[in-house]
Amino acid sequence: MADVKVISVNPGKSTTGALNFEFIEKVARTCKPVGKVIHSQRIKAICNSVFGINKSTTNVGSTKLLLIRTITAAFFITLGVLNLDINSLSLSTEFNIHLFNIVIGGMILLGFFARIASICGFILYASLAALPLFGVSSSFLSLSTATPDITAISQSLIFLFLAITGPGRYCIDQLLRNWIFRIAKRKAAKRAERKNLREAEVRMSYKAWKEAE
Repeated sequence: MADVKVISVNPGKSTTGALNFEFIEKVARTCKPVGKVIHSQRIKAICNSVFGINKSTTNVGSTKLLLIRTITAAFFITLGVLNLDINSLSLSTEFNIHLFNIVIGGMILLGFFARIASICGFILYASLAALPLFGVSSSFLSLSTATPDITAISQSLIFLFLAITGPGRYCIDQLLRNWIFRIAKRKAAKRAERKNLREAEVRMSYKAWKEAE
């Protein structure tokens, strides 16, 4: 006869379908409240979107991304330093793309909001690549010479790659991400402690009321 898994009605007899109350109590103690889980998952999703770092980022991948970041940052910083005109750093409303390259390159090298910096770089160079299509000159960007379309396209693709992959684990963003998680966990623990104290006070008040009755 086939073994049918049924719940035993005899508490003293253990069957394949008997309820394991000890296991149920253990699960109930270890399970997190639904609201706390949703709150922590929301924080993780926001941090992963901003910093471009999640659990799927492996150490091997992070090492390769660190090498790519270093080469890319060195290229843009060198490009900015060689073309930067000190006299153009006066108080002016004119946008200086060489100074932009230095700042963005430094942020990517350190991994400080690297994904946001990469998105800004992609938007800028993608716009430069699309400007000739609309007959707009790039002279307002304080470029000494007109940027070739192929150069702007290649640079925008580099920034797009870094924006998609993220900086990896070896960066300042990883430290910021862990710091935000620790703060969120401490706040959640304090809220849970205050809630437990309120529930304990309610139980003690109810017990005292029943004894007085």
